[in-house]
Amino acid sequence: MIILFQGDFLTSLNAQVDSAYIVAVTESGLTVGSSSVYGVEQSSLAVWADDSFTPEVDGAIGNELIYFYFVDGNSIYSLTPNFVKSTDQSVVVELPY
Repeated sequence: MIILFQGDFLTSLNAQVDSAYIVAVTESGLTVGSSSVYGVEQSSLAVWADDSFTPEVDGAIGNELIYFYFVDGNSIYSLTPNFVKSTDQSVVVELPY
């Protein structure tokens, strides 16, 4: 799944450090994607899915909740997505801050 972060949302985060990013984490705490957000007008985040080639769970599995966090230096903020539109290849979401 690809998640698109548009300009208005990125600006609203008001990132304070150039290493600021958004991270996607599964219910079990597995990181399944991240995207830099400092100084960009638009960004996307690929959420990695589990593969069937290995026995270990190394990505998001079907129907698993995914949590989004904004990491800005030493500060971490939880983001709650509102799904706006989905297509066969991507999902556009709004993440209120």
